[in-house]
Amino acid sequence: GIGLIEVGVPAAAILDGNRSASGWLLAMWSVGSLVGGIVSSRFRWRGGPAYRLPRLLATLSIGTLFVTGGWLLGLGWLAAALFVAGLALAPTLAACYGVIGEVTVTPRRTDAFAWAVTFILLGLGVGPTIGGALAEITPTLTFVAGTGVTLLALAAWLLMSHHAAGRA
Repeated sequence: GIGLIEVGVPAAAILDGNRSASGWLLAMWSVGSLVGGIVSSRFRWRGGPAYRLPRLLATLSIGTLFVTGGWLLGLGWLAAALFVAGLALAPTLAACYGVIGEVTVTPRRTDAFAWAVTFILLGLGVGPTIGGALAEITPTLTFVAGTGVTLLALAAWLLMSHHAAGRA
């Protein structure tokens, strides 16, 4: 999803005739992530990362959907939507790493984190590739695909959690 947005934003700016807007638009997303991470770190959460993760993935999906709507309304709205979507980004990644730390036995923890980084980098490679093809048609498809990927992550987490709860 991250890679899709990273390609969709410049495509939207170019299509809008404002190529130079790409940088500040992506900066809004990053600033949103920074603010979300700082605010999230200041809360005392009721549950652990596994409790927070599905809610954060849902929030990330909604934020990414806002990006689609923002783009349809213009670059100013896209900037605001990227900031809002970014608010969930850092907390979601932190919760993912928290889950890995909780469920992995100590001797295998380094391997688990290495695999997580491997799959993040794989996604960052595949996302822009797919996003580029979609952005050739319209950035809207790229943003909708980003929303779809975050919803897929949420569905996978819920399925795995349900399956794990059934085995316990």
